[in-house]
Amino acid sequence: MNKHIFAALLLGAASIGSAVAAPVSVTDFTSNQKVVSMNGVTAPAGNFSFGGISFSNAPGPDISWRNLTAYGYGFTDDIGISNITLNFSAAVSKAGLDVHIGTATYAVSFFDTALNLLGTVNVALTGTSSSAFAGWESQGGIARIQIRELTGDNGSVGGFNNIRLENSVSAVPEPASIALLGLGRRRPPP
Repeated sequence: MNKHIFAALLLGAASIGSAVAAPVSVTDFTSNQKVVSMNGVTAPAGNFSFGGISFSNAPGPDISWRNLTAYGYGFTDDIGISNITLNFSAAVSKAGLDVHIGTATYAVSFFDTALNLLGTVNVALTGTSSSAFAGWESQGGIARIQIRELTGDNGSVGGFNNIRLENSVSAVPEPASIALLGLGRRRPPP
């Protein structure tokens, strides 16, 4: 077999095997996305599930929630909470959300199915009516988002809304399978 073809196959296999893991913007999502809007959701006390997502928050004296979407502040936890966690019922390749509320800096972290940290997007808001998008892509799958307040008044930690989920993983052959195709014996021309 031609050594150059074999080397090209191995290089191609290595690049296909590399998983994409990087921040994304709201415009990186396609029409295949699912948007979970918190508008109108009744704010429960304690942990709850909605739209295929489990929501929890801790620590604090009261783990209740407030729905301030009608005021443009998003769906948020009660006073004294330092983080909000969103667990997905199924892993996705792209995930993100709008972050609202306060003059504060939030760390929005994304985790894989084994709950290993994939990456973090820091969001700095400049006032009550400000908002920003935080998103991530990982072809290996995203199973959790955590919102933590890094600086601010800790009065309304991480108001959020419009959780975007998209599964754009395409079937890609394993690098080993591609390499095996290249190792096949060539027949001499008849």
